Amino acid sequence: MSNRVFECLVVLSESDVPTIISSNLASLSIDIIKRVPHVRVTEVKGLLYPFMMTNYLKQKRFDMIIYFGHGQKQGLHNYLTGSEWSEKICSLSDAIFYSYSCWTASGFGVKYVDKPGRTFIGYTEPVFVAWDTLEWNYGRDYAKVITEEILNIFSGMSLAEAVRVAKDRWATLSQFYNILDTVEAKFHSDLTMRNSRGHVILGETARNLPLLITRHEAINLIKLLYKDSEREWSLLYA
Repeated sequence: MSNRVFECLVVLSESDVPTIISSNLASLSIDIIKRVPHVRVTEVKGLLYPFMMTNYLKQKRFDMIIYFGHGQKQGLHNYLTGSEWSEKICSLSDAIFYSYSCWTASGFGVKYVDKPGRTFIGYTEPVFVAWDTLEWNYGRDYAKVITEEILNIFSGMSLAEAVRVAKDRWATLSQFYNILDTVEAKFHSDLTMRNSRGHVILGETARNLPLLITRHEAINLIKLLYKDSEREWSLLYA
């Protein structure tokens, strides 16, 4: 088990309704990730995140960047600065880049991994941001897939295998929604399958991080997302 502090920069753009919902989803995951020993999380929030993110990357070395916000093929998108600013990131950091945002793996991610040894995990298609409703905790399900993927990386799984497992989780979740007897289930099923289809890893795919948490510990942390609903946990977790 590694004792070295693993530095993680989390960026929550929170610039409009979709990204505020995305931030709420991310918060469920980040609260769990903060419980991992030797992982230190630095959070950046709000419309001015491009400036704060850039400043942090100039001042400190991070092992992983986790981004929740708008994306375009050209890069991370912000209403104040567009997406061109995000090219600066390619010269500021070699961190593993995990992006829950639309299209960024189709352009920006390709640029990011131009430098050997880098890894970008993201999506080639629009991503859907779910939220909990009275009929089902869709948002919590999404947080589970994202949290498990990151914890799998922390527990020694290769980056490529962690992405493969996440793609399978999205697909399984889509199939589950397809048979779930709720009003919004079919809508969520279709968009969740799109998440599975568009999820990719670019660059150095065979990397393994130093072991930060055991698999058993990771599963117990993920269960905290469902602490109020053992039924949902038993239905969804394989």
